[in-house]
Amino acid sequence: MVWKHSSSARMEFSKLDPGTILVDMGTHSLETTLKLADEAIKRRVMFLEAPVWGTKEHAANGLVTILAGGDPSLLGRCRETFSYFGLNIIHIGKIGDATRMKFIVNLVQAELMQSLAEGIVFGEKLGFTADKILEVLDSGGVASPLFHSKGRSIARGDFSRNLALKYVHEQLLLVMDAARKVNLDLPGAETACKLYEQAVQDGRGEEDYSAVVKVLRK
Repeated sequence: MVWKHSSSARMEFSKLDPGTILVDMGTHSLETTLKLADEAIKRRVMFLEAPVWGTKEHAANGLVTILAGGDPSLLGRCRETFSYFGLNIIHIGKIGDATRMKFIVNLVQAELMQSLAEGIVFGEKLGFTADKILEVLDSGGVASPLFHSKGRSIARGDFSRNLALKYVHEQLLLVMDAARKVNLDLPGAETACKLYEQAVQDGRGEEDYSAVVKVLRK
């Protein structure tokens, strides 16, 4: 059974027979993930956390990355099912580790988009087209699939939703909360979080997360 967490966790668990495999593919706070795992143990349900990394387009083409936390043998039993929609299936470690790793992924992804948006807007102010800026970025050490695909979408003015901006903001809030709990300051993440928050307040939450560039273009 694959499940995304809801407020009715206990009711959902009551429907599962002992020995059922429960795979949680949502991205939550670490505390929520660990509580789900504890509840599963109490009810003799086998639990695997498997947050997904990717966009709507990746999911449609079976190209998402699945980060798994839990018993490796349990992951082995789920690999065939995961392979229908996941290109990369990575065992991270114990329960909770996949959620922790997803925080890192979300942090870097959000900051990369902010960096790209700032570079494009700065370049435009200096008189360059977005296409020319991207041609140069693609040629050197900072080249990346994200810069290539999202940069071209920004240049076309295409902000149709692939990964909703509001979800990126929500994930950044989880990142900031996790960082505070380990007494770590993440100045870049704080700046990015404010940028995405402003975009949501501007009504951009349902657009693709590349729409953060519109905040900078004001």
